[in-house]
Amino acid sequence: MQVDGQLKSAQLEQIAEDAPALTALGRMYLNTKDALAIPFLRGLSRWERVLTDSISFSTKTANYTLTMKDQVVFFNAAGGSLVPTLPATASCSGKIFEIIRTDTVIANDVTVTPAAPGETIGGETTFILKTKRDRIRIKSDGLVWQLLEHTYDEGWNDCTPGVANWVTNTTVTCKYKRKGKCVDMQWNHALTGAPNALSLILGLPIGFKIDTTAMVQTGQNKQFFAGNVLIFDAAPERYHGWAAYNDDDSLAVWKDDGDGTVSVVNATAPMTFATGDSVCSMISDIPIVKLR
Repeated sequence: MQVDGQLKSAQLEQIAEDAPALTALGRMYLNTKDALAIPFLRGLSRWERVLTDSISFSTKTANYTLTMKDQVVFFNAAGGSLVPTLPATASCSGKIFEIIRTDTVIANDVTVTPAAPGETIGGETTFILKTKRDRIRIKSDGLVWQLLEHTYDEGWNDCTPGVANWVTNTTVTCKYKRKGKCVDMQWNHALTGAPNALSLILGLPIGFKIDTTAMVQTGQNKQFFAGNVLIFDAAPERYHGWAAYNDDDSLAVWKDDGDGTVSVVNATAPMTFATGDSVCSMISDIPIVKLR
C-alpha cells in the first residue's frame, strides 16, 4: 500500500473492515487530501466497487452504541423501547450511518441519541423512529449529525385502538397511514347488539398522542378534524357525522343535524344501535407527538 500522508487510525480501520478479501489487488493509492475518497486500486477494472460492494448490516434488539464499523443498523423494538447512541461526531467526521426500525409496535420508541447534548441530528436533540420502516440516513460533519434522508412506510397498517368505550356487542377494527408528522386513521365499529350506553369516541393506538401544539383550539370538542363519520342503520338509514378533539388519546364522534348544529353520538342517538348497525370513520391529518 502506498500512502502519501496519514489517515486517522479509525478511518484506516474502517477501510480494512469494509474491504472484501481479495488477492492480487495491485497497488493501492489513498487520497490523503480527502480521507473519505474510495481507494484507487491500479490493476482492477472495477476498482470503484471494492468498498461499496461490502456494506455491513446488523440487527439490534437492545440499546446499542454505534461504532465506525457499523453502516446499516436495524433496530427491532418489539420487546421494548430502544436507544441507539451515536459515536462522538468529532471522532468520525464524514461517517454515514443508516438506521432503520423493523417492528410495528407503536407503543415503543427507537430514540436515536447523539453522544453529547450539543451534537444534534438534523437540528433535533434526538430523532425518534416511531412507525413501521422509519429510517434515517445521517452524516457527521465533525460537529453535528446532518440528516441526509428520512423515509417511512406510507401504506395502511392495522392497529389496535387504545381507548374503546363501546365494548359490549362491538367489534372495533382500526388502521392508520402516516403522512409526515400526521396520520390518517380509519375505525369501524360493527355491532351485534346494543353497545355500551356511552358517547362514542375514537381511540388512537397506544403510543400515538395528539400534538396539541399543532392545533388552534385545544379545548374538548372545540376543534373538528377533516374526514367523515358514516353511521349505518340496518333499517337502512344513513347519518353523517364528524370527529372532534376529545383528549390527547381520542376523538369524540358527533352527528351532523343538517341545520348547522351537531349532536353527540351514543347508544341511542341518532338511533338506537342494534345488531347489524355500524359506524365507519375516516379522519385525516391528525398531528401526532414524536413524529418527525
